[in-house]
Amino acid sequence: MNTPYKINKPKGLDEWVIDHFAKSYILVDKKKGTAICQKCGEDYNYIANELKHNQELECDGWCYSTAIVKEKRYGRKNLASAFRLLWFTRKNDIAYAQYDEIRVDYTGDKIALEYTALAQYRYGKKETIAYVLNKYWSYNSMVPTFDRCNPKLPHQNSMNYWSLPEFTYTDNLEELQKTTMKYADLIECEEITNLYEPKLVIEYLEKHRKYASVEKLRKAGFEDIVTWNIQWHTGHTINWRGKNLPKILKLSNMQEVRWFKNNANTFPELEAIHCLKKSKLKINEANVKLVKEVGIEHFIKITTIDNPTKIYNYISKENNMFVSEYIDYYDALIKLGVPITKNTLYPKNFEEAHDRATEGVEILISKEKSKEFKQTENKIITKTYEKELIIRAAAEPEELIKESKELSHCVRTYIDRVARGVSAIAFVRETSNPDKSFFTVEISPKRELLQIRGNHNCIPTPEVTAAVDQWIASMA
Repeated sequence: MNTPYKINKPKGLDEWVIDHFAKSYILVDKKKGTAICQKCGEDYNYIANELKHNQELECDGWCYSTAIVKEKRYGRKNLASAFRLLWFTRKNDIAYAQYDEIRVDYTGDKIALEYTALAQYRYGKKETIAYVLNKYWSYNSMVPTFDRCNPKLPHQNSMNYWSLPEFTYTDNLEELQKTTMKYADLIECEEITNLYEPKLVIEYLEKHRKYASVEKLRKAGFEDIVTWNIQWHTGHTINWRGKNLPKILKLSNMQEVRWFKNNANTFPELEAIHCLKKSKLKINEANVKLVKEVGIEHFIKITTIDNPTKIYNYISKENNMFVSEYIDYYDALIKLGVPITKNTLYPKNFEEAHDRATEGVEILISKEKSKEFKQTENKIITKTYEKELIIRAAAEPEELIKESKELSHCVRTYIDRVARGVSAIAFVRETSNPDKSFFTVEISPKRELLQIRGNHNCIPTPEVTAAVDQWIASMA
């Protein structure tokens, strides 16, 4: 169909596509005694009669790839591959781009290429004009048409195409140096083009056209900042409308800009500097490293607790300890109303202190939900089983905490579920030792068995399962 702009694809594009993306097949005609590599034309006539259909063979021609033998007598009706490609060209000083779906057809004696334009872009002096191919229903058929839109790539599924690999043709980018987009300098901006992702290239060009700050950052040696933002869409860290480097990077002055360039110069470090400024802490290499190690959210949290360096040094001394665990421990102290002192902030045995604080919070929560917990248990579990085993309802939320500790499983986290009426918990005990934890049972409000778990979440024995089934049946 007709495209909005009549532009010609770059010279040599077909050869480039075949060289980079076409598969290698050796076409064999045993009647004629011929065997030719479809991609590079290498002659294998001397072994034509020895080759077998679908055999793999290393081609020695210029394609130098693993080729698959295809005998002509079997046919190659649907033998094809496809991908999507963004390429550039120009008319006078105006740059154009086209995003194609390319079908590589291997059914003939030679490889055939079929280009279908999915989008076009015109990079004028004042604006970028973009068209994307869409399809609409009209009189029981799909009618393709190009619609003007914001400069972006069409979605992979927007035209009922399967997901295809995407690439950018970069061999003729010097052509852009003669257009209105010459200062975008895609040739030098290797961080963008080397990714070969058309979406990133289109986003980079549009951001470069809209914001003079992109060129200022690149000229000042901050290419990583531009690339990171486009790749990860972390827009709030940069003020793209800023008139100078401090305002663009959201730094106070050129002294901070120079420090950042000489000591960090990557996007994560810029975010770390912003975090330090927000926390009113000194910007230096050690603090920037600390923010990166801890993570911004956790760093902001620990600055409200005590000196972040002191906390980090304490955490580092504890084996297998994470910042999140320390924050959880501190939050537990606050919930329990424990006085914050040097000894409580930096206990000699963190693991013990953490477990005590966590258990204290669980008991506190269990007391708050005790009434609802008991109502659920009494409503769902109406009978106690007393035969070869004992099966009874949990009497208090605290029993779940004890059960969890003794059997090393997670039933302690089910207090809220029971209080909300989502399920009920029962305990299986041996008649010879009724006070010792054995197995734990969860049933639904309809008295359906959800799970039975023992020590370290082990599965029940057949005897336990049979007893639980009988107990549930007795409550029907």
